[in-house]
Amino acid sequence: MNATLRAAIGGLSAIGLCTTNLSAQAVTLVNGDFSQNNLTSTTLTERGIAGNPPLGTGSSGILTNTATATGWSFGSGLNWLVSMGNAYRDNLNIKGGRGDGTQQMYGNTPILNPIVGSQNFGTTNGFYVVADGDPGFASTITQTVSGLTPGQLYAVSFYQAAGQQRTFEGGTIEQFAVNLGSTVLTTSNYKTAGKLSRLMSPIQPYGPGRDVDVTLPSGQTNTATAVSPWQQETLTFTADAASTTLSFLAVGLPGGKPPFSLLTGVSVTAVQAPEPFTIIGTIVGGAAALGLRKKLKSDKNT
Repeated sequence: MNATLRAAIGGLSAIGLCTTNLSAQAVTLVNGDFSQNNLTSTTLTERGIAGNPPLGTGSSGILTNTATATGWSFGSGLNWLVSMGNAYRDNLNIKGGRGDGTQQMYGNTPILNPIVGSQNFGTTNGFYVVADGDPGFASTITQTVSGLTPGQLYAVSFYQAAGQQRTFEGGTIEQFAVNLGSTVLTTSNYKTAGKLSRLMSPIQPYGPGRDVDVTLPSGQTNTATAVSPWQQETLTFTADAASTTLSFLAVGLPGGKPPFSLLTGVSVTAVQAPEPFTIIGTIVGGAAALGLRKKLKSDKNT
Protein backbone atom coordinates (compact mmCIF):
# COMPACT_ATOMS: atom_id res chain seq x y z
CA MET A 1 0.00 0.00 0.00
CA ASN A 2 1.54 3.32 -1.09
CA ALA A 3 1.81 6.38 1.16
CA THR A 4 -1.00 8.30 -0.56
CA LEU A 5 -3.48 5.45 -0.13
CA ARG A 6 -2.53 5.01 3.52
CA ALA A 7 -3.07 8.75 4.09
CA ALA A 8 -6.48 8.61 2.44
CA ILE A 9 -7.61 5.65 4.52
CA GLY A 10 -6.30 7.34 7.66
CA GLY A 11 -8.17 10.53 6.87
CA LEU A 12 -11.42 8.71 6.14
CA SER A 13 -10.99 6.74 9.38
CA ALA A 14 -10.64 10.03 11.22
CA ILE A 15 -13.97 11.11 9.78
CA GLY A 16 -15.59 7.87 10.92
CA LEU A 17 -14.18 8.22 14.42
CA CYS A 18 -14.99 11.88 14.85
CA THR A 19 -18.42 12.27 13.24
CA THR A 20 -20.36 10.92 16.17
CA ASN A 21 -23.69 12.27 17.35
CA LEU A 22 -23.49 14.47 20.37
CA SER A 23 -24.66 12.44 23.35
CA ALA A 24 -26.98 14.49 25.50
CA GLN A 25 -29.06 13.65 28.54
CA ALA A 26 -32.82 13.57 28.24
CA VAL A 27 -34.26 17.01 28.93
CA THR A 28 -37.00 16.88 31.57
CA LEU A 29 -39.34 19.62 30.35
CA VAL A 30 -42.89 18.49 31.10
CA ASN A 31 -46.36 19.45 29.90
CA GLY A 32 -45.24 21.61 26.99
CA ASP A 33 -48.78 21.61 25.61
CA PHE A 34 -50.33 22.58 28.98
CA SER A 35 -52.73 19.63 28.73
CA GLN A 36 -52.02 18.51 32.30
CA ASN A 37 -54.05 21.05 34.25
CA ASN A 38 -56.84 21.51 36.76
CA LEU A 39 -59.30 23.38 34.56
CA THR A 40 -62.85 22.46 35.48
CA SER A 41 -65.49 22.04 32.82
CA THR A 42 -68.01 24.85 33.11
CA THR A 43 -70.12 26.23 30.30
CA LEU A 44 -70.91 29.94 30.29
CA THR A 45 -73.68 31.46 28.17
CA GLU A 46 -73.24 35.01 26.95
CA ARG A 47 -76.04 37.21 28.21
CA GLY A 48 -77.43 40.28 26.50
CA ILE A 49 -76.89 39.11 22.90
CA ALA A 50 -79.63 36.78 21.72
CA GLY A 51 -78.85 33.61 19.82
CA ASN A 52 -75.16 33.25 20.72
CA PRO A 53 -73.76 29.79 21.54
CA PRO A 54 -71.98 29.06 24.84
CA LEU A 55 -68.74 30.91 25.46
CA GLY A 56 -66.64 27.79 25.92
CA THR A 57 -65.20 25.76 28.78
CA GLY A 58 -62.77 26.65 31.51
CA SER A 59 -62.55 27.71 35.14
CA SER A 60 -63.21 31.18 36.49
CA GLY A 61 -61.48 33.18 39.19
CA ILE A 62 -61.52 36.72 40.48
CA LEU A 63 -59.18 38.99 38.47
CA THR A 64 -56.43 36.37 38.41
CA ASN A 65 -56.32 32.92 36.88
CA THR A 66 -57.07 30.11 39.33
CA ALA A 67 -56.04 27.36 36.92
CA THR A 68 -52.67 25.62 37.19
CA ALA A 69 -50.69 23.44 34.76
CA THR A 70 -48.28 20.73 35.89
CA GLY A 71 -44.68 21.92 35.95
CA TRP A 72 -45.45 25.56 35.17
CA SER A 73 -45.69 28.74 37.22
CA PHE A 74 -47.75 31.55 35.68
CA GLY A 75 -46.47 34.35 37.92
CA SER A 76 -48.59 36.95 39.67
CA GLY A 77 -49.65 38.94 36.60
CA LEU A 78 -52.34 38.37 34.00
CA ASN A 79 -51.54 34.98 32.48
CA TRP A 80 -54.47 32.66 31.80
CA LEU A 81 -54.78 29.01 30.86
CA VAL A 82 -57.40 28.53 28.15
CA SER A 83 -58.91 25.65 26.23
CA MET A 84 -58.77 25.75 22.42
CA GLY A 85 -61.95 26.95 20.80
CA ASN A 86 -63.76 29.92 19.36
CA ALA A 87 -61.47 32.94 19.37
CA TYR A 88 -63.88 35.58 20.59
CA ARG A 89 -65.97 33.33 22.84
CA ASP A 90 -63.16 31.80 24.89
CA ASN A 91 -63.52 32.07 28.64
CA LEU A 92 -60.18 33.49 29.76
CA ASN A 93 -60.69 32.25 33.31
CA ILE A 94 -61.17 35.61 34.98
CA LYS A 95 -64.17 37.75 35.84
CA GLY A 96 -64.53 41.34 34.80
CA GLY A 97 -64.38 43.38 31.61
CA ARG A 98 -67.80 42.37 30.24
CA GLY A 99 -71.39 42.28 31.37
CA ASP A 100 -71.35 38.49 31.43
CA GLY A 101 -68.42 38.50 33.87
CA THR A 102 -65.83 36.93 31.54
CA GLN A 103 -62.75 38.10 29.71
CA GLN A 104 -62.58 37.47 25.97
CA MET A 105 -60.52 38.12 22.84
CA TYR A 106 -61.58 39.50 19.50
CA GLY A 107 -61.81 37.11 16.61
CA ASN A 108 -64.15 35.41 14.20
CA THR A 109 -62.58 31.98 13.57
CA PRO A 110 -61.91 29.03 15.89
CA ILE A 111 -58.48 28.76 17.52
CA LEU A 112 -57.11 25.38 16.40
CA ASN A 113 -54.33 23.28 17.93
CA PRO A 114 -51.08 24.13 16.06
CA ILE A 115 -48.81 21.38 17.42
CA VAL A 116 -47.61 19.37 14.41
CA GLY A 117 -47.47 15.65 15.20
CA SER A 118 -49.97 15.95 18.03
CA GLN A 119 -53.13 13.84 17.88
CA ASN A 120 -55.00 17.11 18.40
CA PHE A 121 -53.32 18.97 15.53
CA GLY A 122 -55.83 21.09 13.64
CA THR A 123 -58.67 20.51 16.11
CA THR A 124 -60.19 22.58 18.90
CA ASN A 125 -58.83 20.07 21.44
CA GLY A 126 -55.94 21.29 23.56
CA PHE A 127 -54.82 24.21 25.68
CA TYR A 128 -52.76 27.37 25.49
CA VAL A 129 -51.73 30.27 27.70
CA VAL A 130 -52.88 33.83 27.09
CA ALA A 131 -50.33 36.30 28.49
CA ASP A 132 -51.02 40.02 28.82
CA GLY A 133 -48.03 41.88 27.37
CA ASP A 134 -48.90 45.24 28.91
CA PRO A 135 -45.83 46.05 31.10
CA GLY A 136 -48.12 46.93 33.97
CA PHE A 137 -49.71 43.48 34.01
CA ALA A 138 -47.09 41.14 32.49
CA SER A 139 -45.48 38.39 34.54
CA THR A 140 -43.16 35.50 33.77
CA ILE A 141 -44.21 31.98 32.83
CA THR A 142 -41.55 29.56 34.12
CA GLN A 143 -40.56 25.93 34.48
CA THR A 144 -37.42 24.37 36.00
CA VAL A 145 -35.73 22.24 33.33
CA SER A 146 -33.16 19.58 34.19
CA GLY A 147 -31.13 16.95 32.34
CA LEU A 148 -29.05 19.63 30.60
CA THR A 149 -25.33 19.56 29.85
CA PRO A 150 -23.62 22.84 30.82
CA GLY A 151 -22.10 24.52 27.77
CA GLN A 152 -24.33 22.57 25.37
CA LEU A 153 -26.60 24.40 22.89
CA TYR A 154 -30.34 23.82 23.25
CA ALA A 155 -33.21 24.80 20.98
CA VAL A 156 -36.33 26.16 22.66
CA SER A 157 -39.28 25.76 20.29
CA PHE A 158 -42.85 26.97 20.81
CA TYR A 159 -45.95 28.21 19.02
CA GLN A 160 -47.07 31.81 19.41
CA ALA A 161 -50.01 33.91 18.27
CA ALA A 162 -51.33 37.39 19.07
CA GLY A 163 -54.69 38.80 20.10
CA GLN A 164 -56.36 41.62 21.94
CA GLN A 165 -58.83 41.85 24.81
CA ARG A 166 -62.34 42.37 23.64
CA THR A 167 -63.98 45.77 24.28
CA PHE A 168 -60.68 47.59 23.60
CA GLU A 169 -59.89 49.33 20.31
CA GLY A 170 -56.74 50.04 18.31
CA GLY A 171 -53.90 47.99 16.87
CA THR A 172 -51.42 46.16 19.09
CA ILE A 173 -48.08 44.39 18.65
CA GLU A 174 -46.84 41.37 20.58
CA GLN A 175 -43.84 39.09 21.04
CA PHE A 176 -42.28 36.82 23.67
CA ALA A 177 -39.01 37.31 25.51
CA VAL A 178 -37.47 33.91 26.28
CA ASN A 179 -34.53 32.66 28.32
CA LEU A 180 -33.11 29.27 29.28
CA GLY A 181 -30.80 30.10 32.16
CA SER A 182 -30.42 31.08 35.79
CA THR A 183 -31.55 34.66 35.05
CA VAL A 184 -35.34 34.67 35.15
CA LEU A 185 -36.89 37.28 32.88
CA THR A 186 -38.68 40.32 34.27
CA THR A 187 -40.15 43.44 32.71
CA SER A 188 -36.93 45.28 33.59
CA ASN A 189 -34.26 42.82 32.39
CA TYR A 190 -35.74 41.01 29.38
CA LYS A 191 -33.97 43.22 26.82
CA THR A 192 -30.54 42.15 28.06
CA ALA A 193 -31.21 38.75 29.64
CA GLY A 194 -33.47 37.17 27.06
CA LYS A 195 -34.03 36.67 23.36
CA LEU A 196 -37.07 38.05 21.54
CA SER A 197 -39.32 36.04 19.26
CA ARG A 198 -40.52 37.42 15.96
CA LEU A 199 -42.72 40.46 16.33
CA MET A 200 -46.39 39.63 15.93
CA SER A 201 -49.25 41.88 14.90
CA PRO A 202 -52.82 40.65 14.90
CA ILE A 203 -54.40 40.43 11.48
CA GLN A 204 -57.07 43.10 11.26
CA PRO A 205 -59.41 42.14 8.40
CA TYR A 206 -61.95 44.72 9.50
CA GLY A 207 -59.55 47.29 10.89
CA PRO A 208 -59.12 47.94 14.62
CA GLY A 209 -62.23 48.24 16.69
CA ARG A 210 -65.58 46.84 17.52
CA ASP A 211 -67.11 43.43 18.19
CA VAL A 212 -68.07 41.36 15.15
CA ASP A 213 -71.30 40.16 16.75
CA VAL A 214 -72.78 43.54 17.65
CA THR A 215 -75.30 45.17 15.33
CA LEU A 216 -74.20 48.78 14.87
CA PRO A 217 -76.31 51.82 14.02
CA SER A 218 -76.65 52.69 10.36
CA GLY A 219 -73.51 54.24 8.91
CA GLN A 220 -71.05 52.60 11.34
CA THR A 221 -68.59 49.93 10.25
CA ASN A 222 -68.53 46.55 12.00
CA THR A 223 -64.83 45.98 12.72
CA ALA A 224 -62.75 43.68 14.95
CA THR A 225 -59.16 42.76 15.69
CA ALA A 226 -58.67 39.04 14.99
CA VAL A 227 -56.35 36.53 16.62
CA SER A 228 -53.32 36.04 14.36
CA PRO A 229 -52.37 32.62 12.98
CA TRP A 230 -50.03 30.45 15.06
CA GLN A 231 -46.35 30.56 14.11
CA GLN A 232 -43.60 28.30 15.38
CA GLU A 233 -40.50 29.91 16.85
CA THR A 234 -37.12 28.36 17.72
CA LEU A 235 -34.48 30.17 19.78
CA THR A 236 -31.14 28.67 20.86
CA PHE A 237 -29.45 28.99 24.25
CA THR A 238 -26.30 27.64 25.90
CA ALA A 239 -27.09 25.79 29.12
CA ASP A 240 -25.48 27.39 32.16
CA ALA A 241 -26.23 24.48 34.52
CA ALA A 242 -27.57 20.94 34.58
CA SER A 243 -30.81 22.30 35.99
CA THR A 244 -32.01 25.80 35.15
CA THR A 245 -35.10 27.89 34.44
CA LEU A 246 -37.02 28.27 31.20
CA SER A 247 -38.88 31.57 31.24
CA PHE A 248 -41.31 33.32 28.92
CA LEU A 249 -42.46 36.92 29.23
CA ALA A 250 -45.09 38.49 26.99
CA VAL A 251 -43.93 41.86 25.65
CA GLY A 252 -46.57 44.04 24.03
CA LEU A 253 -47.57 47.55 23.06
CA PRO A 254 -49.35 49.82 23.58
CA GLY A 255 -50.03 49.56 27.28
CA GLY A 256 -53.69 49.89 28.16
CA LYS A 257 -54.82 48.20 24.92
CA PRO A 258 -54.38 44.64 26.34
CA PRO A 259 -51.94 43.15 23.80
CA PHE A 260 -52.29 39.40 24.36
CA SER A 261 -49.66 36.79 23.41
CA LEU A 262 -50.70 33.14 23.09
CA LEU A 263 -48.34 30.25 23.88
CA THR A 264 -48.39 26.46 23.45
CA GLY A 265 -46.30 23.55 22.16
CA VAL A 266 -43.14 24.29 24.17
CA SER A 267 -40.14 21.94 23.79
CA VAL A 268 -36.41 21.95 24.60
CA THR A 269 -33.98 19.78 22.63
CA ALA A 270 -30.21 19.54 22.35
CA VAL A 271 -28.70 21.02 19.19
CA GLN A 272 -26.65 18.41 17.35
CA ALA A 273 -23.46 20.15 16.21
CA PRO A 274 -20.11 18.76 14.93
CA GLU A 275 -17.27 18.71 17.44
CA PRO A 276 -13.94 20.42 16.57
CA PHE A 277 -12.24 17.11 15.81
CA THR A 278 -15.02 16.23 13.38
CA ILE A 279 -14.23 19.33 11.35
CA ILE A 280 -10.48 18.58 11.46
CA GLY A 281 -11.13 14.98 10.43
CA THR A 282 -13.26 16.12 7.52
CA ILE A 283 -10.51 18.48 6.30
CA VAL A 284 -7.74 15.89 6.67
CA GLY A 285 -9.81 13.14 5.10
CA GLY A 286 -10.87 15.35 2.24
CA ALA A 287 -7.27 16.40 1.51
CA ALA A 288 -6.11 12.78 1.59
CA ALA A 289 -8.91 11.67 -0.72
CA LEU A 290 -8.02 14.45 -3.15
CA GLY A 291 -4.38 13.30 -3.12
CA LEU A 292 -5.46 9.72 -3.80
CA ARG A 293 -7.59 10.82 -6.73
CA LYS A 294 -4.66 12.73 -8.26
CA LYS A 295 -2.33 9.76 -7.68
CA LEU A 296 -4.70 7.29 -9.35
CA LYS A 297 -5.19 9.61 -12.30
CA SER A 298 -1.42 10.00 -12.64
CA ASP A 299 -0.88 6.22 -12.52
CA LYS A 300 -3.56 5.72 -15.16
CA ASN A 301 -1.84 8.13 -17.55
CA THR A 302 1.57 6.52 -17.20
